Amino acid sequence: VQLGQGVKGIIPLHHLFDKATGDENKQYRIQTKLKKYPVNSKMDAVRCLTIDSSTRKCVLTAKKALLTNNIDNPITSYNPNDIMLGTTYYGVVTQVSEKGVVVTFYNNVRGFVSAKQMAEELGVEDPKLNYRVGQIMKTRVTRANEKSSKLFLSLKINSQEEEK
Repeated sequence: VQLGQGVKGIIPLHHLFDKATGDENKQYRIQTKLKKYPVNSKMDAVRCLTIDSSTRKCVLTAKKALLTNNIDNPITSYNPNDIMLGTTYYGVVTQVSEKGVVVTFYNNVRGFVSAKQMAEELGVEDPKLNYRVGQIMKTRVTRANEKSSKLFLSLKINSQEEEK
């Protein structure tokens, strides 16, 4: 994607579609990408995830959930003053293991939901069976630690909480 003078953007395959799938659908997704987003075509809506000013490149997303949610106050740092604790935010699952799930927000800010917490809150026994890389995840921020670059998340969302 050409963004301006000398600035280029890339949309990774897992950021073209809201629904995450495994490798079994990779070929289908590549074919769909080529039809839906041919080279040098104009994109209607994308959002910048990260910027590398030294190479003048940015990583973009076309996931509808990320284009329509957290518009006014996205997570872009680990600074607790920038994040409203207890508020829900949307991110993308970037790692799933038996220990838990890593969710990535803008500017490569990553948060973690432990498997123990998932079991207690939602009854999820094995995160690898319930979550996939590329999946959109609605999370609630419980703690932020800027010094250690850690964001602690919960999947338990109360109906009274304001969505950002």
